[in-house]
Amino acid sequence: MSDNNIDFIEHLSSLYEVPKRSRTYAQKPDAKKKPVVQAQRYDVDRFDVGIFDELIYNNEKINGLKVTIGTMLWKRHDVFRAWARGIQRLVKNFPTVTINTVVAGSEGRVSKSLVESYGFEYFECPNAPLGEKANHRLLTCEKYKPDYVLLLGSDDIVSDKYFWHILDKMSEGFDEIAPLDLYLYDIESRYSTYSNGYQDNAPPEGHKKGDPLAPGRALSKKLLDKAEWKLWSPTARRGLDGWSRDKIRKYKESHYYFSCREDGLVVCDIKSDFSLSKPIIRYNHEIVKDEYLFQEIPEIKWLIDLKDGKINYTDP
Repeated sequence: MSDNNIDFIEHLSSLYEVPKRSRTYAQKPDAKKKPVVQAQRYDVDRFDVGIFDELIYNNEKINGLKVTIGTMLWKRHDVFRAWARGIQRLVKNFPTVTINTVVAGSEGRVSKSLVESYGFEYFECPNAPLGEKANHRLLTCEKYKPDYVLLLGSDDIVSDKYFWHILDKMSEGFDEIAPLDLYLYDIESRYSTYSNGYQDNAPPEGHKKGDPLAPGRALSKKLLDKAEWKLWSPTARRGLDGWSRDKIRKYKESHYYFSCREDGLVVCDIKSDFSLSKPIIRYNHEIVKDEYLFQEIPEIKWLIDLKDGKINYTDP
């Protein structure tokens, strides 16, 4: 592992609590373990721009699809503003797809005003238990009668290419469409990283090798109908990924899992000074070029400029 990666872990350890095992393993790999091999980097635009434009505007398979995007909001308002701009970008760039957005918030008039300023549907729900809030989000998505629901955290932003890719797979009828890996950007440390998810031989407890990730997962109406649009225990306060994963396994008939890195796609988890899940620096995280994420997710650069006071912004 490069000195840069070790320095990065040391830097973030001063900001966030880093598990001892991960930190130790990153600095001095156990000789009995298989050495960590850095995955080949694909920090370049792997889609030919001309081909990509043709796919968006001439691919009849995605025309007429109805997608509802569901998220939950709790604080981190500037990050949500960047997220909302990302959704507006998708709506603009995919005019033949019907996109509705549902946001479950828990801060009364503050979150309601923020969400509705972007034209999204808002409903109020207590932030605990999270399982109840997550189920209400999904049930509210149902009323739009979507072909698919795309589930995102309010700090998970996807690129146009990512969205096109899952639309293409929606047109093929898969019940579950989900990534195996993702990118992260820490707005405090200004580092861009890549995680290969659960593709290692020793994934975190509760996961199996090759399990998909929750951010950016799309689920079909057929699957959700079987689950009665409830994927979580209403009393669940943590471990939401596990609850939904078990329900999805029970009802899905088909799935499509893919590598963002291999396919030139980006779903990016934005970490901030107040994140629901603090960064956990693992040995399989790599530093990647900021320019690649800024290119694919322009809202990150906008958020940086906002944080640095370089732009004056008021909600729509």
